[in-house]
Amino acid sequence: FTADLAFQSIYSKAKKNIIVIDNYLSLKTLNHLACAKPGVEIIIISDNKGYKPLKKAEYNDFHSQFPDRKIKFIKARNRTHDRHIIIDFGTKSEKMFLCGTSSKDAGKKITMILQFNNTALYTVFIEELLANPSLELK
Repeated sequence: FTADLAFQSIYSKAKKNIIVIDNYLSLKTLNHLACAKPGVEIIIISDNKGYKPLKKAEYNDFHSQFPDRKIKFIKARNRTHDRHIIIDFGTKSEKMFLCGTSSKDAGKKITMILQFNNTALYTVFIEELLANPSLELK
């Protein structure tokens, strides 16, 4: 429960955008993102791997309930391993986090979410990922 609150707390602080880099998505990922403020741009960069990847129908249900929380999905193209959360990318209030676990597994084991002090080191990497093609959920 505490791990879920940590993800939700981070997402709720975003004013402009949220970027989630995580190859393992689930309904739990969407539950956390429901805490984002209405109108905040949400981008998920993922290859949507795993035993039960996020389905298009699940996202459609989420979007029906939260129409002001549209999510753009982008392919990771097998370029990521770690999980990251970036809030307010490209602004003075930008914050970047490294997550020890996928949000779908939050609370299953002891894990950490660490905040980066120097986000500028990762700007080019994030911009490259944002240029990847769209990910289509099945």
